[in-house]
Amino acid sequence: MPAVAQGTARMGKLVIPLSRVYVVVFALLALALLYGFLRHSRPGRALRAVVEDFEIAGIQGIRSRIYYPLGFGLGVGLAAVAGALMAPLFSVSPFVGATPLLKAFIVVILGGLGSIPGAAVAGLALGLAESYGSLLFQSSTADMLIFAVVIVMLVVRPKGLLGRGEA
Repeated sequence: MPAVAQGTARMGKLVIPLSRVYVVVFALLALALLYGFLRHSRPGRALRAVVEDFEIAGIQGIRSRIYYPLGFGLGVGLAAVAGALMAPLFSVSPFVGATPLLKAFIVVILGGLGSIPGAAVAGLALGLAESYGSLLFQSSTADMLIFAVVIVMLVVRPKGLLGRGEA
């Protein structure tokens, strides 16, 4: 059980700022809500069907044209949540999104397109690889190793860690 004192959580010798703990908890909650919406709600299942095959979804009675704005709005909302979570931790500037955008692209490649659990696993793996890579090597060397892992993943398993569909 972590002891909370002065804005930090302590677990043994590990000290974590509470702001980061809150961000992780809120991000996990947002991920769970997104997953639940896409898997268990009628609009979420319809959105997934439209993304999978627009014409077949229309044949099945789904009004496909109304789900494009829903998907766009969902993406914008998630981007807003990500920005709100990042703002307290990092300095905010017009170019603050470049690095997270690149990391998100890497996570999507590693996890597999359309796989929320794959993205979660890939995001955790990327974070651990960056942390340990920069601990063992220089930061630029760690970044190069991450790109090498992406290239190897594209060659070995083009669908991603938990991806599905055609390669």
